[in-house]
Amino acid sequence: MKMIKLSNSHGLEFVAASGLYGFDGQGYRWKFWEWPSKWTGAIDKSLLTIVTKTLTYPPTRGNYRWYAPWRVVKLVSAEGETIPLLWGLLKPELVYGVANAVGLTGPGFERWLKKDYPIINRCGYKVIVSITGTEVECGRIARKLNELNNIVVIEFNASCPNVVSGLKNSNQIKATILRITEESDLPILIKISYAQKYVDIAKEVEGLIEGISFNSLPWYYVFSSPSPLGKYGGGAISGLVCRKFYKRMLSDLVGAGVRRPIIMPVWNYQDIKENFRLGASACSFGSVGFLYPGRPTEFIRQWREEEKAALKEKSID
Repeated sequence: MKMIKLSNSHGLEFVAASGLYGFDGQGYRWKFWEWPSKWTGAIDKSLLTIVTKTLTYPPTRGNYRWYAPWRVVKLVSAEGETIPLLWGLLKPELVYGVANAVGLTGPGFERWLKKDYPIINRCGYKVIVSITGTEVECGRIARKLNELNNIVVIEFNASCPNVVSGLKNSNQIKATILRITEESDLPILIKISYAQKYVDIAKEVEGLIEGISFNSLPWYYVFSSPSPLGKYGGGAISGLVCRKFYKRMLSDLVGAGVRRPIIMPVWNYQDIKENFRLGASACSFGSVGFLYPGRPTEFIRQWREEEKAALKEKSID
């Protein structure tokens, strides 16, 4: 099935993964390489459902500083070597992933509600709000999200790899999701990681959720070499270098009989076709859209053109 049909009638086919466009759907002003794509219309956010960067109820300092983002974000090669940003932009074939130790840096839910949500509402974005925290905190957020326009889904991030407490057991996760369902009518996604017992978690919460998304992996799951973000605990890695882990997760979940639809990350265009062939129901753009801002729009347009051509050919036959 090439789309997730949610209980509120919203459809998920292509998703801008958590953090790609920040807390307000606008992205990050310091991403100078994104400016030309914005000016020329090469970014069309109407083609995607946007996931906010993960919110916590209280403000969280984390490791990210707007004036020095590259302290906690690094481009990496297939071997885990750091690639300077400009070199990576000039030689994209060298980049296999993005490492980050941003953590849960954020303004807190109440400030987000006053500062960022009005931008989302004004722009008319259809948004998935990603949240994490205690049962009480997530319940409080869910109750308020239920009253807002243009919020179509709540994603519970059960797996932030930069925060030790994020690696919760299935009982904690289920209790938190249950609390969210008690406070909100919005559909719920769960975000899990290869670093967890992801099959057990998915089966435990299957009756409470409407879909599953994949998080980045802790550095040490992917590389044996020291992380360039070691001073921040090693950080997490996403992108092409993680693809084999995502495919293994998908295979394990499908093989275990988990029936909830799965959102699978994309790096190259062919990943879209492979994702659907392997059993995913939707695709997400994370680090690829961070580094190459126009690719999500380019890939989606190409996919839909090919789908249209295939349907036309089928109708002729």
